[in-house]
Amino acid sequence: SNMESPEALFRKISGASEEKRAEIADSISKDRMSELISSPNWKVRNTAVKIAGEIRSEEYTEDMIRLLTDRTPVSLFDRILGGDFVPVGFIRRNAAEALMKIGHSSKEVLNALLTAFGDPYWEVRTAAVRAFSALYKDTVPGNGFERLKDLLNDRKFEVISETILALGDLSDTPEIINLLHRFYSHSNSR
Repeated sequence: SNMESPEALFRKISGASEEKRAEIADSISKDRMSELISSPNWKVRNTAVKIAGEIRSEEYTEDMIRLLTDRTPVSLFDRILGGDFVPVGFIRRNAAEALMKIGHSSKEVLNALLTAFGDPYWEVRTAAVRAFSALYKDTVPGNGFERLKDLLNDRKFEVISETILALGDLSDTPEIINLLHRFYSHSNSR
């Protein structure tokens, strides 16, 4: 299976049942994953990130954090084409999703997600909010609420709506309810 294309591997593992997924995950060597995650081809790297999310193993947490938070700027030429950082936006978004699936809520993961709240690409911010909400449901860390509340002023509606859902999931304190109140229209209430 190590010679299968990354796309074929991803299709196989993402459609698999729980038992089958574990079996496929075991068949993919660490070396193969390292090779894919560090491929010079961003499409291969992107597929590797999605595979890591499906494998759901904590051993890929560090790679996902690195890809999510790498702020190495792209070359001037790539910037002209609209790029920002070396891991392209899709990879950063998928790394946030993979962290959510891996389900490991360490301090390092927390810091990576909070960094991603400030990502220039809105899909990354949205995925980071969703992952934060899933991973820190039981104990919202110190400045988590403050950082989420900042995102209620995001310029993208998708980020705001994901943030509203997260705040609603994470808290039912009067403060949060009042905060969210302004996002609900009263026209259809009886």
